[in-house]
Amino acid sequence: MPKGGVRMQSVHIKSGSSSLRASGTVLPYENGEVRMSLEIPVSGRGMFDLDVTFFFREDPGKEAGFTVINALENMNPEDIGSAVQFDITVYNSARAGSVSNDKPLALGELSGTVLYLNFLAEGRDRSAHEVLHYSLYTA
Repeated sequence: MPKGGVRMQSVHIKSGSSSLRASGTVLPYENGEVRMSLEIPVSGRGMFDLDVTFFFREDPGKEAGFTVINALENMNPEDIGSAVQFDITVYNSARAGSVSNDKPLALGELSGTVLYLNFLAEGRDRSAHEVLHYSLYTA
């Protein structure tokens, strides 16, 4: 470490009663989908594998917004520890300026805490790029 440098041991961020687990901004390559794969250790149950994929679509016949296909809704409780897939399709964010969820999306329960996702997808009318901001929380 350089002389006079500062070393951070760890950072813990809270928002309300929730703890931030991951957060970032992504510029999709060639405006393609964004796939996040997470492996989250769960005490006594090994790993919880989670895949969240964002798709971006412009559709003149739809309002700006998003849809979520949530595999947890149809899973048996004993299968929760296996891989789970969420597909989030964001519609017309360029036309609206941005699309976001109004309240955190519950993705699953991990050792008695719930994992939540918040996101904001910004479209650019004059640019081919989408911008995706995301935060994952436990409460």
